[in-house]
Amino acid sequence: MQAFADPAIQRWHVRRAESVDEAGEWITAWQRGWAEESEFNWAVAEQRTGTLLGRASLKGVDLYDGSAGLAYWMVPAARGRGLCSQAAQVLCRWAFEDAGFHRFGLAHSTANYASCRVAVKGGFHEEGMTCTSTPAWPPTSTPSEMRRSDGNGYMEELKRRVGAGGWDE
Repeated sequence: MQAFADPAIQRWHVRRAESVDEAGEWITAWQRGWAEESEFNWAVAEQRTGTLLGRASLKGVDLYDGSAGLAYWMVPAARGRGLCSQAAQVLCRWAFEDAGFHRFGLAHSTANYASCRVAVKGGFHEEGMTCTSTPAWPPTSTPSEMRRSDGNGYMEELKRRVGAGGWDE
């Protein structure tokens, strides 16, 4: 709950957890996503204490095509230490080398410089631009889902990363 009270997470992310019950519903949905192989979510935690540092997710998973969208956030105390970039790199390495994925997409606001740095350090390359009035990633998102939690839209930069043997320029 504390993570979603953070103004930066509220600014850049679509959803807010307004109650413990709602957060519990999210966790149940994330577990269902694992079971259905439609989305995969990981807590990024401090190894010794288990303290939550952030979250990394593969959304819009298409196992037939080996593609998904990458999403991430970090709590304020964990920012600026390269942990989000490291989590994205580890997740991508696992997904490409062990799980059979071939391509990831990622969309971030053009004004979210930290997210852009994470994507670049994670090996993602610019693919294009879109406005949040048009669905970006995953392709099943509706325009209202692509708006920040305050209801405002913004320009997004689209990035992609492909695995070994994939097509990339």
